[in-house]
Amino acid sequence: MLSFLHALGRQHDRLTRLGAVISALCLGGIVVLYGGEIVTRHFLHSPTSWSSAVAVYLLLATVMLMLPSLTMNIDHVAVSIAEEHFTPRYAFLSAAAVLAISAAICFLSAFFSLSETMRAFTRGTLTTDTLFVPKWWLLSLVVYGLTSATIHFIRHLCGLVARDRHLLITNGRETAQ
Repeated sequence: MLSFLHALGRQHDRLTRLGAVISALCLGGIVVLYGGEIVTRHFLHSPTSWSSAVAVYLLLATVMLMLPSLTMNIDHVAVSIAEEHFTPRYAFLSAAAVLAISAAICFLSAFFSLSETMRAFTRGTLTTDTLFVPKWWLLSLVVYGLTSATIHFIRHLCGLVARDRHLLITNGRETAQ
């Protein structure tokens, strides 16, 4: 069972890295899109009606596809005061609590986003910009990013507990291991 979970974790990491590459390409697409818009607007006197909408969609993809990578690599915002000023046991408990709360918040956000995505899908809701894209296409990126980040937070929590589980059973006594 453990080897199966490790294999799933490796696949999740590969998917996360692929998402980060696609995110970087989306960011490059935004740069190219705005550069092209400048050329068409100011030199050709023919602005596009769709470039700002596509840029917003690419920005959403950039953020939601990069979120799991930031979480996987622990590049997200962190408060390290607990590690510096708490005893090892309380630093461990604090880190575990923060990871658990982060996972719970991401999970709830993903759940609500999924329900909104399903609602947009069943109703056939379209965006209100010039392109009229099905809204669920965009919302699915939010669901993916938050769900994948949730899984990374849970994996970090399990890794923390596996690495420092002795701090859970010390009953307040500090042990050097």
